[in-house]
Amino acid sequence: MSELRIFFFLVVAMALISGCTALSPPKRSLHPIALPSGYALNTNGTAPLRAWWEALNSPELNRLVDTAFEENLDIRSSWARLRQARAAAVKSRAGLFPAVDTGLEASQTRTYRDYDLLADTKSSSLDLAASFELDLWGRVRSGYRADQLSALAAHEDVRAAAISLTGEVVDTWVELLAARQEMQVVQDQIHTNEMLLKIQTTRFENGMASALDITQQQELLANSRSALPPLQARERVAVNKLAVLLGQSDVHSISIRQHELPQPMPRPKTGVPADLLMSRPDVRAAYYQLRAADFEVSVARADRLPSLSLSARTAISSDDFSLAWGDWLTRLGTNFSAPLFDAGARKAEVERTRAVVDERLAEYTATVLEAIREVQDALANISGQEDRIAGLEDELRAAKQARDQARLRYLKGQSDYLNFVTQQRSVQTLQRNLVAARADLLSFQVALYRALGGGGGQEYS
Repeated sequence: MSELRIFFFLVVAMALISGCTALSPPKRSLHPIALPSGYALNTNGTAPLRAWWEALNSPELNRLVDTAFEENLDIRSSWARLRQARAAAVKSRAGLFPAVDTGLEASQTRTYRDYDLLADTKSSSLDLAASFELDLWGRVRSGYRADQLSALAAHEDVRAAAISLTGEVVDTWVELLAARQEMQVVQDQIHTNEMLLKIQTTRFENGMASALDITQQQELLANSRSALPPLQARERVAVNKLAVLLGQSDVHSISIRQHELPQPMPRPKTGVPADLLMSRPDVRAAYYQLRAADFEVSVARADRLPSLSLSARTAISSDDFSLAWGDWLTRLGTNFSAPLFDAGARKAEVERTRAVVDERLAEYTATVLEAIREVQDALANISGQEDRIAGLEDELRAAKQARDQARLRYLKGQSDYLNFVTQQRSVQTLQRNLVAARADLLSFQVALYRALGGGGGQEYS
């Protein structure tokens, strides 16, 4: 057994030596470029990022998001890719330890002559073999670290998928409610226009209105009726999309009772652009992928250098099947190999992995810039949309006053019915535009929360 002790101490010594000679990649900063100190627009806010959709105060929406987290097929695919990446890391880690194999063989041979038993031979053997590659240049450890970082990137991809899914569910829900609320506005307008048509018909029968007044009112009624079918189609399309997001094929299983848009959400704390490097999962995933590529370069560089592996084998044999083993065989071995000529294949692999690093660095920088742009765009859209809604509300108030004055002037005989119809059409158009504008504001707010890296939920943190 002294040979085994020597072998063991030799493995430990070489492993310690190899730890000092690894080809480690360079360290990198989280900041690939100089980041601005703040955003162009006001970033004050109070709402937390986690579960931000709960600020819309809709239990139905909360259930939709929870169901999507559980049943959405893209999320399931992301989880499967994460398990693959983690398993690959575990597989790489196995290279840091010796591989031990064992085998048991038993045989019995009988020799006959003229049906007489001449010999009955029994034998058995037990083999125990171990092999270990000394990681002289850190090739195995670098490969393991690269797979670890790939697994971290896969985990961030799950969080990114959850954030994207949350935004899509909320956006689709808002689209559904916007279609319903606009349909309600149109139905009210249809009812109003029908009532006005009846009044004009009665006035015509009494000689107080002309046929042109009736046709003008009929045109307004037809205009409002024609606006209803596209809205009904929008509602059905939104329900269909929700079913897909929730991983369901039966659209009838989607039950949304709410019909009106919720109030706008409070503006979240945006912090500074540098905060995106820690909060955005896509930015973090891009960084992990960059670092994984760095370690792949170390693997390729180490593959050009000599390798040394140790092996040990113990074989025990016996002439029968009993536990009283007879002969022992112990063998220790070393294997040293070094590349002499490969037509530049290993050198080309080093260059390829370095090019991958350059690609990942550019992708990481682009991801950071895109994250900052998305926040800036969302802030600009929210600010502009808030001003637009305020303008539409003022315009609608003025249009209602003009409509009422036009109707009064018509009844007094001071103007024709066309002025009233024109003002009524303007009021009804503004009412529908205001609903759409409020829905757009909610969508811009959703985009801001997504841009800030919110919406992954507790289980994806």
